[in-house]
Amino acid sequence: MATNSYAEGDVITVTAALAISEGDIVPLTQFAGVAIGSAVTGGAVEVAIGGVWDVAKATGVAVAQGQCVYSVTTTGGEKGVIINGTEALGTCVMASATGDTTVRVLLENVRNSPAT
Repeated sequence: MATNSYAEGDVITVTAALAISEGDIVPLTQFAGVAIGSAVTGGAVEVAIGGVWDVAKATGVAVAQGQCVYSVTTTGGEKGVIINGTEALGTCVMASATGDTTVRVLLENVRNSPAT
């Protein structure tokens, strides 16, 4: 292994912009991950950017298997998943109906093209 390797890459440590609870979706500019632990604003928190996770889904949104999903934070501060946006989360691996509260997502550390 190269001597300059820092970590495997499935989990990164970030500074919490807001209070974060375990399982929250954590927006990271152009992509997002899932909090492995909790943190207060300004604290360090480990965030998974790989693996398959059940995450909160926006109300009334149906997600098809194979569909790319994105992170969203509502005006009320709730975090969830939508089917189009700017902070890519990953790919839906199990279809989720409009009445479901979660969706199973393969985190893919996908980065979107810069806005033009």
